[in-house]
Amino acid sequence: MDQQLMVKLKEIAQYYQLELHLAERYGKCFKLYTNKGNYALKELPAERGVDFVHQIQHLFQSGYNRIVPVYPTSDGRYAVLYDSSLYYLMPWLLNDEKEDYDGKHVKLFREVARMHSITSKEIPIEQKARQEHYDEISLRWEKETEFMEEFLSRCEEQDYMSPFEQLFCLYYHESSLAIRFAKEKLDQWLEQSKEREKVRTVFVHGKLSTEHFLYDDRGTAYFSNFEKMKQAAPFHDLLPFLSRKLYTYPKDQEEVYNWLDLYFRHFSFKR
Repeated sequence: MDQQLMVKLKEIAQYYQLELHLAERYGKCFKLYTNKGNYALKELPAERGVDFVHQIQHLFQSGYNRIVPVYPTSDGRYAVLYDSSLYYLMPWLLNDEKEDYDGKHVKLFREVARMHSITSKEIPIEQKARQEHYDEISLRWEKETEFMEEFLSRCEEQDYMSPFEQLFCLYYHESSLAIRFAKEKLDQWLEQSKEREKVRTVFVHGKLSTEHFLYDDRGTAYFSNFEKMKQAAPFHDLLPFLSRKLYTYPKDQEEVYNWLDLYFRHFSFKR
């Protein structure tokens, strides 16, 4: 680690009354070896910092505490501004729990269901807002359909198509059917939700991953990396996570069904 960076980390550590001996980089996180033990120091853009601190506080106030704690500085701040970036301090968790692939995912889905359940809240929503959301999504899909049709025509005009063009033409029909199905479901949603005056929201992690599900030395699991946390519908956590898990083929779908079944037994979606 270069000397200039080490000087910066030492200055940041002083805000927490820590004497830094050694530091190791892990992506955007630093492992700090100090006179009072080991800590994790995380860097994030300054513009996201204010929201991040408030969201963490709201999560604690809601009664959910299975998150890696953020330590305050000696003057009570939860982050240090340094060179246009914010740095916040957490304990360094060993995360050496020996657990199989399925076992860790089972615990993750059970815990995220508990977090969603504890932070669940109904908020009023106007019909105008629903209509605007419907119009925005519909317009986006219409543009995608137009693009696909135009690209298909260009591919078919080629004497020799590239491998990508051949693959696109092969799956064009299935993709079109998928968009048509999605449009039908969107129409159903708008019709069925007309009489509803409220919508249920939860605190979503925003970047759900087993890499952000860490264990302490007692085997207790905690969520970390809440920098993209927000108040939204619970599927904002589930869909991106499952999309990444099912991206490659083949996948054992049975275990994914089991994870979702476990989630829904602890926190069911509303119809």
